[in-house]
Amino acid sequence: MKTNRILVLLYVVFASTACIQKNIRTSTIEPDNQDLVNDDWLIDVLDSYKDERFVQFTITNNSDETLTVLNPLYKYVEQEESGNWRKLSLGYCMCSYNCPNPPEEIKVAPGSTYTFSWDKKEETCDGQRSIKTEIESGTFQATLSYVKGRSVKKVIVPFNY
Repeated sequence: MKTNRILVLLYVVFASTACIQKNIRTSTIEPDNQDLVNDDWLIDVLDSYKDERFVQFTITNNSDETLTVLNPLYKYVEQEESGNWRKLSLGYCMCSYNCPNPPEEIKVAPGSTYTFSWDKKEETCDGQRSIKTEIESGTFQATLSYVKGRSVKKVIVPFNY
């Protein structure tokens, strides 16, 4: 329990400073290249999700140590609009007060995978109920925060639909 608190505290401290910027690895989509690589992850993403119901990609721990994905149920997806990135509202359990606490982290052992899934909808709350709206096709990126050793890092996965 104490380790979880320390990891969350580290995440908050590092995420709020510019120091984390040096740890960000951005993968880019190359034509005919479905496997993206950064130092820690092998990323399996489709060129386009236009004909898919969900955006779903798998990242495989490509390092020699266990990596810890932080806040896995809180999806962080941005849509490119006129050269700027707009963060989509994809909150976990937007309107209900009876939701179980989401896991703060998921450990991914070397060679193991983590699957990211998103239903292509933005979710808001009108105070009483959750409202899901289909997002128009375009260019997107999903950001996952993770811990390697004592460093908080991010992997940014671009995708289209």
